[in-house]
Amino acid sequence: MTTTSPKDAAGNALITSVPVSASTTYCPGSAAAEMIYDEAFNSAGWDDWSWGVVRNYGSTSPVKVGQKAAALTFDGWGGWSIFRKTHLLTTPQMTLKFWLYATTNKTLAVTVYAENDSQAGTTVNLTPTPNVWQEVTLTMPQLGNPARIKRIVLNMPTFGPNLVHFDNVRIEMPNAAARVAASPEVPVEGRMTISPNPSDGPVRVEVLTDTAQEATLSVLSPSGMVVYSLAVAAQPGLNTYTPDLSRLPAGTYLVQWQTTTKRLVERVVIVR
Repeated sequence: MTTTSPKDAAGNALITSVPVSASTTYCPGSAAAEMIYDEAFNSAGWDDWSWGVVRNYGSTSPVKVGQKAAALTFDGWGGWSIFRKTHLLTTPQMTLKFWLYATTNKTLAVTVYAENDSQAGTTVNLTPTPNVWQEVTLTMPQLGNPARIKRIVLNMPTFGPNLVHFDNVRIEMPNAAARVAASPEVPVEGRMTISPNPSDGPVRVEVLTDTAQEATLSVLSPSGMVVYSLAVAAQPGLNTYTPDLSRLPAGTYLVQWQTTTKRLVERVVIVR
């Protein structure tokens, strides 16, 4: 069990996070990223429905990465509210990352939503050090372990105006091939493996657990819809399930094994 705390270049703490269990199952640097802001706002994948915020997506000073940054001036209780055009299915290894340069130490609150206006996750409150670039990394457990992301809100619940610069805003996703290469053939306790992957339908799902418990095995489509669900029993040791997904269209799906206290998620690719 570790406690993580993002810091700036001078070593100043940016936020004190709740304790989270951390384990690395992929090679360092083996991550893909969905960019939300990089030289410009990603309007092809996201919609901006902010309130009480003056946005300048072409600011040239200060800049952390490249030539431009997003300069956002928050009025009283303003919020940078961005909606993804489609649901983003998450895994526990995903992270929300961005650089910020605040002109104030007032609290910046970050919340993700599974739907446009509902199913809010855990709000993380950041207290930035003024006038210095700081990189923020927020894990899915810190954000409430959302099964999917449809909306992200960064707001300042205080009087304004307050100017904050953002750069290189992205969601990082570990490279699946690298995670498979680094994983043992038998899952460690509290993890799940799927084989074959990719598959044309029948798959073998293995979950290693140390307690007897009731669980639900489900499969979610890229849009977040449950397309397969089965109540299953788990016994201490290695549990094997063989769902037949041959009727599903080709694509990438999330396989989810969930109890009242634990949720395991892995991707599976269905090919035709």
